[in-house]
This record gives sequence, C-alpha cells and structure tokens, in this order.
Amino acid sequence: MQPLLVTMGDPTGIGPELILKALFDRAFEALQTPLRVVGDVGVLLQAAKIFGVRGDVHPEAENLFILRFGEFCLEVEALSQLAPDQLQYGQPDVLCGRAMAAYVERAATLCLEGSAAGLVTCPINKAAINAAGIRFPGHTEL
Repeated sequence: MQPLLVTMGDPTGIGPELILKALFDRAFEALQTPLRVVGDVGVLLQAAKIFGVRGDVHPEAENLFILRFGEFCLEVEALSQLAPDQLQYGQPDVLCGRAMAAYVERAATLCLEGSAAGLVTCPINKAAINAAGIRFPGHTEL
C-alpha cells in the first residue's frame, strides 16, 4: 500500500513537534494507509526530547528509517542531515531553507509519479527558502 507523505516543514519550526504530538496522541492510528515523514531524522529525535521521549533509529533502506519511541514507530525518508543542536528554533536558516524545499519537491514528485497516496505538509518558512536562493512562493505553486 502506498504511503501518505507528511513533509516535516521548517526544521526550526513547529512541524517536527506537530508530527510527534500527533504520533504520541495516537492520531495516526485511524489511517487506512501507512504514514511516511519526509524530513530529517536528527531533528525529529531532538523534537522528541520536548516530550521527554528518547528515540531509536533503525535503518530500513537507503534514506529510509524507522524511528522507535517506545511503543510508537514512525517511518522517515531522510533528505537532510542537519545538526539540530546548532539550529536556532524560530530563526530562518539557509540550510533549513534548502531542506524544506527538498522535502516538498521529493514528496510532490512521489505523488505525481503515483508512488504515494497523498501529501500533507507541515508549516514552512518561505523567508528561509528564499534566502537559500530558491524561488518558492508556496506549496501550491510547486
């Protein structure tokens, strides 16, 4: 079954927290399709600390990982390897801008190819994407 893709959004924003909050609140359990986050493993692990949870990383394939947080699991297609301890949350960052654009482009491509059931996007920071030199007016225009 094809996955429902969720782009992580801004690594210095609320997206990683939103994904994990929904996971820990069991909001994804009613889905009839598997869920895959397109984002950054390290950022998600760092965000889990907000909830007092440690995660373990289990490689599945190239760029594909399962994050385990106790009883909870999350499949992640890792398109960036940012250093979360060096990011300033809430501050636009050029590296994060490139990463956000890559998340959306990859997820949109998979959807257009018919390799995904659909796409949900977490909030992005357009200023960071534009600062990275990428002309990106928004998700829809992509």
